[in-house]
Amino acid sequence: MVTTHAPPCALLARCSLQPPAARLVLSRPAPLGLAAARSRPQARTLVQRVDAVAAPSVRVAAVEGVESQREATARLHYQRGSPHKLRRVLDQIRGRSYEEALMILEYMPYRACEPILRTLISAASNAKANMGMSKVKLYVSECYANGAGLYKRFKARAKGRGNTIQKPVSHLVIKVKERWRRHTDRLPPIGARRRDPLVAPFIATGMNQEGEMEGVDLMGHLLRNRIIFIGGRINDENATKVVASLLALETMDEGADIKLYINSQGGQAYSIMAILDAIDAVKPDICTIAFGLCASTATLLLAAGTKGKRFAMPSTRIMMHQPAGGAMGSADEVNIQASELNRTMKVVHQFYRRFTGLELERVEEEQLQTASAA
Repeated sequence: MVTTHAPPCALLARCSLQPPAARLVLSRPAPLGLAAARSRPQARTLVQRVDAVAAPSVRVAAVEGVESQREATARLHYQRGSPHKLRRVLDQIRGRSYEEALMILEYMPYRACEPILRTLISAASNAKANMGMSKVKLYVSECYANGAGLYKRFKARAKGRGNTIQKPVSHLVIKVKERWRRHTDRLPPIGARRRDPLVAPFIATGMNQEGEMEGVDLMGHLLRNRIIFIGGRINDENATKVVASLLALETMDEGADIKLYINSQGGQAYSIMAILDAIDAVKPDICTIAFGLCASTATLLLAAGTKGKRFAMPSTRIMMHQPAGGAMGSADEVNIQASELNRTMKVVHQFYRRFTGLELERVEEEQLQTASAA
């Protein structure tokens, strides 16, 4: 039965008054909606009701686009536990999204999670079927459990004997809402200057047959001129792009040099070694140029260039240091990580020795050098 006392929406927006709540009460609907409620009988211990409240939370003007806060409620009479056990689980899902609450309930090792999970799914199904809400936007707005007395049941035994079993009964309520925001919250302040769109650098290459200007992006233009730029921290993603660029330039021309500009503070040792192996594998000579800061394992890339083609800008700072890392876990795991760190340090020192011809004692010194000293 539906009873409404609210005036039309246009009248509400014009007079800016808060109307009385329009309450929709469905007695004992199935979790999957009204059609399933007529075809499938409900369990005796499950009593559910859906309450829909359509009313603006604040008094707003007509131009702001009023949206109603709707709420779906599912109730359950749980006859196997006290409300204290239910509250311990409800505290973990209160205020969380529907998907997060499902994940928490599926992995928590408590018996009380089963009725809470069933009630939450029922509330979300009713919200989607009866109110048209999206489960992606649902969140647990309110959930609580109260005591509902004791459940008494007579258990028969042999020879006409029997005893009465008493179990606590809990009243569980879970309410879900749909997250929403007024349209005006996404608008910039009045008189504010709009941000300019981000435009990638564009290099003009000429005119096409239709008289329109053609061009490529900045990095594409550098790659066409056999220039590879390495900046920032070097990780697996950056190393993959550099290796792919080296292999592509080798297929274009095996006799022309490849210029590698480096402005990096280092990065992962394994990613650096992948680039070093690619430099050794390609046939063209690699010309390395350092500018800005070339530190940590990025100095290996600078030293890996072809002899006589390794350069650094006058204001460049070059820093070499030992590999650093943190170890955690059991004693065996710490020993394994420490052994791997020592092995990595020895491999790096061997690379420096091969590229520069210096002794290991000289390479192992931690220094911050200028371009001329390096």
